[in-house]
Amino acid sequence: PDVTNINSYLSNRYNHRVFAGTDKYQGAVVNIKKQFNGPVPSWIKAGLRVRKQDRNLFNDQYSWNYIGPDGVMGINPATGRNDDNLAQFVQPGIIRWGKLDRYALLPWLTRPGADTYYDTYDYSGYNFATALREHPQYFREDVALSTMTKLNNRQQFQETINAGYLMGNVELGKLRVLGGLRVEETKVEAEGAKNEITPAEAALRAAFVGPLTEAEIRRRNTAQYSGRLTAAGDYRKIFPGLHFKYEPIRGLLARLGYSTNIGRPPIGTLIPRTTINNETRAISSSNPSLKPQTADNFDLGVEYYFEPAGLISATVFLKEMKQFIFTKGGQIVGAGPDNGFGGDYVAYTLTSQSNGGQARVRGFELAYHQQFTFLRGFWKAFGAYANYARNDTYGDYGGAIATTKVAGFVPETANAGISYIRNPLSIRFQFNYSSRRLVLVAPTPARLLYERARSALDLKSVYKFSKNYSFFLDVTNLNSAEERAREFEGGRRGLNYNTGPLLLTGINANY
Repeated sequence: PDVTNINSYLSNRYNHRVFAGTDKYQGAVVNIKKQFNGPVPSWIKAGLRVRKQDRNLFNDQYSWNYIGPDGVMGINPATGRNDDNLAQFVQPGIIRWGKLDRYALLPWLTRPGADTYYDTYDYSGYNFATALREHPQYFREDVALSTMTKLNNRQQFQETINAGYLMGNVELGKLRVLGGLRVEETKVEAEGAKNEITPAEAALRAAFVGPLTEAEIRRRNTAQYSGRLTAAGDYRKIFPGLHFKYEPIRGLLARLGYSTNIGRPPIGTLIPRTTINNETRAISSSNPSLKPQTADNFDLGVEYYFEPAGLISATVFLKEMKQFIFTKGGQIVGAGPDNGFGGDYVAYTLTSQSNGGQARVRGFELAYHQQFTFLRGFWKAFGAYANYARNDTYGDYGGAIATTKVAGFVPETANAGISYIRNPLSIRFQFNYSSRRLVLVAPTPARLLYERARSALDLKSVYKFSKNYSFFLDVTNLNSAEERAREFEGGRRGLNYNTGPLLLTGINANY
């Protein structure tokens, strides 16, 4: 069949999605500090904090098949004709991107405009949404999808964090010691749809006689998805920290620190939810059983501040992580009733989040910053800065994963720039580099997903008209570097996304 001819296509499905979410935050904090101005200057500080977040989400999906005036999809056996005319929906003016003349120009259907169901697009021409509104009898709704998503995608989440801390600081000549601990209690409640076919419902379905009607489909989905599943959990963690700062000579600082922290699972992964794409045979599922990840952090750094305005620093660090959270893709759904989906979706690929065992991140950072105020005239307004960071990771995923690297960490980053700051004008021209990094792990090497290395140039400028008003002009990605370009192991491209240069301009007003 001719791919450039709309009549060669069999798919005539119109999909519509309505989704929204609301978040409500409540919190309170109190701190108290006592200073001791004796022979050994010191202070002690304590505080309490409570933070509560409530989230409500819905995500309804609708789908219709265009069946035409005769009410039959495809060729009508009674007339031998197919009146499912898709040509009436073809967008007439299609613009090619870049040097793509060697590719066939495929038909593109018009999208809903501002006067239809939603005003995301404003393309002219007759489209599915206007046809659905004017002639609903020309469409057949997928009632199984609409009833299921209305019930399955209603989600609620609540997280409450109660925290308290105690810390103190003491100055022993050129040495300063800061230490303390924080206690946090986290309570989580999440509610999602419960997918269950009870014995009574199974009996009703077995006793049903005749073809499935829309009313029966709605009844079955309501019985299967109207139940609610609640997941709740709570945990308490203690986070100690101890830091030393030593200044042997003026301008030279040495720092040694130990700290602990927590990384809570993203809210979306805790709400019970499964998304199934039958076209790509892919499943994305949340994991309400995720645990928080914790880390012990060790840092050793040296900083040197030199006149008239400059800084050079070097830091080495080590992070020991436990139960680190990672996204695992490429899992193949097996056969059998215990495959997690009641025996359905065999050979689909599954993506979900999991907790690993232990992980280690170690590396170093170098930084330089200087204002050339020692120069004369025009040149004294210039400055330069640069930094470089490198890290190496090792992760124990507690299972069959095709790598020991930890997803989400960038092995190398570098930034360098030149600034010009002289009232009323401020200009910064900078270079940013991020090396290739792992974003998704998988059981097989071929499914490991990486974000490609990226080098970008940015320009930021501000001009102050007065004390309260300023004009800014920022141009990011001057060199049109690829953004979010991803590839699998071996260089197979997975995603290309490029916005080109981005221009932001406006006026700031301060009162």
